[in-house]
Amino acid sequence: MAVTTANTLALSDVCLEIYGSSSTVGKSLAGCHTAATGTFNPTYAVAGANTLLDFRGYVHTSSTSIGVSSLGNISTVTACGYSLVATKYYTAPLGNGTVLYSDATLTTLYSTAPARYNKIGFGTVGWISASGVISNLTFCL
Repeated sequence: MAVTTANTLALSDVCLEIYGSSSTVGKSLAGCHTAATGTFNPTYAVAGANTLLDFRGYVHTSSTSIGVSSLGNISTVTACGYSLVATKYYTAPLGNGTVLYSDATLTTLYSTAPARYNKIGFGTVGWISASGVISNLTFCL
C-alpha cells in the first residue's frame, strides 16, 4: 500500500499507512512524521518541510511480528486455548482495526476464510476478518 499522491490526502490516509487504521484519534502530523520509518517519494517530499503533502506516495514498510493461532473458532474461549504457530506482521500499535499481513514487507494481507476468532499474541484473542482486519480484541480469561 502507499499513501495517495493526490493533493487531497488527509491525515487519516497517512494514519492508515503508518498505523494500519485510518483513525486519527490521538494522532498528529508531527507524530506521523516521527513514526514514519518507510520510504518517502522524492517527487513529493521536501526535506525538512514536515507537511502533510510530504506523505504523498509514502510507503510504510516497518513491521512488527506477532504469533497467531493457525486455527480459529467462533468462540473466544476455544480460540484462547490454541497454540501460537503462525507469524503475522502489522504496523504498531496492535488493536482493533489493525491489519495483519502474511509477510514482513506488508504486501500480502493475511486471509482467514471464513472470518473467526484467533489467539493473537499471549493472552489476547480477536476476530480476524477474511481481509486480515482485527476487531473485538479482548483478553483471554
